[in-house]
Amino acid sequence: MYVGSSGDVALDGASFSECTAGDRGGGMYVYSSGDVALEGASFSECTAANGGGGLWVYNSGDVSLEGASFSECTADTKREAKAEGQWGGGSRLPQRAALGFAPPLAP
Repeated sequence: MYVGSSGDVALDGASFSECTAGDRGGGMYVYSSGDVALEGASFSECTAANGGGGLWVYNSGDVSLEGASFSECTADTKREAKAEGQWGGGSRLPQRAALGFAPPLAP
């Protein structure tokens, strides 16, 4: 799934299985969008040639992955050593936004 130049992205319980991308984000690629909330999403056996086998988020808002899971996702690391990329078998979030996997613990 590709989301580009969009507002906020919210999916609840989405499932990505055996997805493939020739570049980035085998299951989902989010680029230049608002906040990303993938509550309970699952990424299984997704692959990408350059990074983020399951998920790639770039130049977007905060990312919340509460209850999300990544299983057997891969990013190809056999490309030429000088090539940029090849990161994040499960996910790659090359940005400076806040990342949340679960709600904060109560004091």
